Amino acid sequence: MLARLKRRPNLLMFVLSLICCLITMFSMPEVNHPRPVSTPSAETEDPSLPLPRIGPRARTLNPFDTPFLFRLGDSDKLTGLEREQQLLEQYQHILSQLDGRQVEVTVAQAEGMTTLDIDGHPFATVLQADCPDYYNRLTEAGKKKLEYQLAMRWKALLEKDLARESALRAPDSMATRPYLMFFVFFFSLALHALTDSLSRRFLHNPGWPVKGFIWLSCISFGLILHPDLKPLAIPIINGALRPVFFGLIISAVCQGLHRIGCLMLERYIDAYVRQGEGARRQNRVETLARGGRFLVGTVVVLIGVGWFAAAVGVDLGKVFAGAGVAGLALGVVGKDILIDYFYGLNVMLDDQFNLGDFIETPVATGIVENFNLRTTRVRELDGGLSIVTNSKLTVIKNHSRDFANADFRIAVPYNADVKRALQLIADEIRRMSENAPELLEATPMFMGVHELGESAVTLRALVKTGPLKQWHVTRELNQRILERFQEENMDIAYPVLQILRSDA
Repeated sequence: MLARLKRRPNLLMFVLSLICCLITMFSMPEVNHPRPVSTPSAETEDPSLPLPRIGPRARTLNPFDTPFLFRLGDSDKLTGLEREQQLLEQYQHILSQLDGRQVEVTVAQAEGMTTLDIDGHPFATVLQADCPDYYNRLTEAGKKKLEYQLAMRWKALLEKDLARESALRAPDSMATRPYLMFFVFFFSLALHALTDSLSRRFLHNPGWPVKGFIWLSCISFGLILHPDLKPLAIPIINGALRPVFFGLIISAVCQGLHRIGCLMLERYIDAYVRQGEGARRQNRVETLARGGRFLVGTVVVLIGVGWFAAAVGVDLGKVFAGAGVAGLALGVVGKDILIDYFYGLNVMLDDQFNLGDFIETPVATGIVENFNLRTTRVRELDGGLSIVTNSKLTVIKNHSRDFANADFRIAVPYNADVKRALQLIADEIRRMSENAPELLEATPMFMGVHELGESAVTLRALVKTGPLKQWHVTRELNQRILERFQEENMDIAYPVLQILRSDA
């Protein structure tokens, strides 16, 4: 067992970290639970004056953006969020002075106002904007009763939170903070080892976005654990760590989505082209997979960018609308990219070519080495690699599809026995087909006199071959028929220059 752990450092780190977590947890001193907080009796509420849900605003995409305990309405001078921010700052000051004692929250109605007091000091005032819409239709007594019910709801939320915060600042609770921090550290170390192992196995990378997210969470949680550091932790987290935090978590989620999307796509493609066989099927699957992976990656990146912008508060609509020349340039570039994507999708859906095919286009001729929705990489005959945007592939001639034709031509003199020459050509084609039937068919698609030239008769044979075998078959026929014509004393026409001498 020890030898196995030594060979697998991640497993060793994971086991040791969990052992340290258990030791820290069992060594932690006990904490006395705070006494339960009493909630307002249902008798204090009037069913004829229903209240909406009294609670904080919904959380944003930022997990550290903690909303205030209850939601406030817009006043004449301040918005609800600004009022909540002011109360939050005041509330943080009250929390910093807690030392484990219980704090009294009271509701007072005086001088036409309903207020909430903490330890005898005014804290919040119930305004008309905080009440339901039917407030103006009530009598003065009904208004006061509604304000009182609302203040009692706020009081319950404050008492509950103050009791929790007071318990966190109690001496016996403070004694557990070092143990909690050690526990968080060792737990993060275990998650680091587990993430590294799983990422290398399933994602084929070290998984640094996830590991960075784990340690940033560890640091953030460690700051928040200490009540005195909590007011300092919130602005640090929101101002400095939040963009990095969101970048890491969004990157990790996007990597996972990309991996899952690619696996599902590859399974679908494999089932879609299951009817094929051999190398042709494998090339088709790989071509569709590469194009599909590129499409999935593009969609995931767009989702990640939009998510990150929303998380850090950037309005992409306003950015693009006010970009001016930059926005115009982005629009032009984006249009070209979309056109390339359209042509790339057309190549995939129409099965125009696959990886390994020999294609001929207006801009490049050679073997397709790589393909995605944006570009195609073609290795040309001279060894050069041409990277072509898919919008340039307007005409594609695929030499690797189904079959090909070897166009064999030879010129013989006018005094040659043409029928004998054609017989020799047909005989060599038949012999070659018997030796290698996968290369060519024994019967030519066409054979005969192709052209009567100025000094020779051109004989032509069009032979059906396997894909990409036409050039090899043509070269082999050239050699075979040359040797056969030499054996049969059959002449091959070549230009002859005669100089006539005049005895003038």
